[in-house]
Amino acid sequence: MVTFFLLNDDSRRRVEAGEGDIHLRHLLDDTGAMVADVETPELAIGHPEEEIAGLVERHRFAVVGGVHYGTWCGRSTGASYQDLLVLERGGPQADED
Repeated sequence: MVTFFLLNDDSRRRVEAGEGDIHLRHLLDDTGAMVADVETPELAIGHPEEEIAGLVERHRFAVVGGVHYGTWCGRSTGASYQDLLVLERGGPQADED
């Protein structure tokens, strides 16, 4: 189980509108990751969902049960505060290890 602040169309729109209580407004790097505080970036880092999906696949994991979005960006309901993924080893080419 891993948690993230995932950036996608919905969460970006909500952050830009000032919803939620994590305000990821500063670009961190060329992946599109965003931070709330440039002086202490590790306080909250938002990762583009497509980047995380690529990492999951590249490291031969599979997401079990889909992404469970959280309430951090102002959603009224969610599985938890952060976005949640349950991963299992077994994505493409896992047999080759």
